[in-house]
Amino acid sequence: MSIDTEFEALDTELFILQTRLINIMSKTSWILSILSVICVIGWGIIGLLLLSQWETWNRWHHPLYTGKWLRQHVRQQAQTTVVQRIRNFVCCLC
Repeated sequence: MSIDTEFEALDTELFILQTRLINIMSKTSWILSILSVICVIGWGIIGLLLLSQWETWNRWHHPLYTGKWLRQHVRQQAQTTVVQRIRNFVCCLC
């Protein structure tokens, strides 16, 4: 065998190996792309679930949602108006 035929045989084998490697890499890239999309969708779903749980917790525990803040605000307004009425009444008597 001459050197030229050996180089041609090696070149052919190298070409076949390169083609196989390209095929494997393209399949791997598709698999990685699909996995990354699945991960993004999964994290989005987890985030939405956590956000909905946070909203549920806020509805049960946060003072704005439970009405404690509103009751305290109304009570404070009522107390200030009562104090103002008493002051006005005392001022009218003087």
